[in-house]
Amino acid sequence: MIEREIASDFPLPEQWTYGPPDDDPYDDDPYDDPEPGTPEQPADAATPLLLPTPSNPMAVARALAPAWQHRGLLTMRSWHGTWMRWEGPHWVEIDDAAMRADLYPRLEHAQFRAVDKNGEPKILPWAPNRPKVANLIEAIAAITHLPSDIEVPSWLAAPAADSATVQVVACRNGLLDIATRVLQPLTPLYFNRVSVPFDYDAHAIQPTRWIGFLKTLWPDDTEAIAALQEFFGHIQGGYTDAGTLSQPELHRLGLRLQQYSDL
Repeated sequence: MIEREIASDFPLPEQWTYGPPDDDPYDDDPYDDPEPGTPEQPADAATPLLLPTPSNPMAVARALAPAWQHRGLLTMRSWHGTWMRWEGPHWVEIDDAAMRADLYPRLEHAQFRAVDKNGEPKILPWAPNRPKVANLIEAIAAITHLPSDIEVPSWLAAPAADSATVQVVACRNGLLDIATRVLQPLTPLYFNRVSVPFDYDAHAIQPTRWIGFLKTLWPDDTEAIAALQEFFGHIQGGYTDAGTLSQPELHRLGLRLQQYSDL
């Protein structure tokens, strides 16, 4: 786990803690409607979006940035030469074609201020085309850049001082702390590509058939069952290197599983 905070053009709050400011503690929609007047939704819906001039793509990128934020946190990142978009439980990879498909409709009816040859102000259509959009994509990559040494899963900035080393399983309804079984709200601060496709239920019934099956394999070896459970937990959490499972445990588990190759 990486214990660091990523510097960006959109600094995170100094004292960010789990939990949104409204009454819904598990509002995990990464695409909340923006406030009226933001670049994504002008105060007057009939008013075309007014942006900086296309000749200043960095300023345009900053003006459009609220469209890729959730509670002030970026939900779009440029990482390892590709794009990562936060979907709530996890991040997904998208390509330049998806970015262009996102940008062209936003820019189609946009306008920008200019000055004519007489020095009079005028409004011109932004008129997106290949060079303008390519320059804008490059600018967006600059302000959403994640260093290449960032690994998954990791915290981009820990919500609390002791969170940088917390191992979690991302569920549809939150981030489950493996050690404490406490469910925390989903956040783009957690950079992960793996999540389970179901909600965490603290009161779920025991999987009696699965536990019974394991006991037929290892009737007198609770440690082997516990090691298998822990190993599955690491896989579900995205820790595919199994680096936190000790070598003796892995060796013991491997020997046991070899006896039951049809498991």
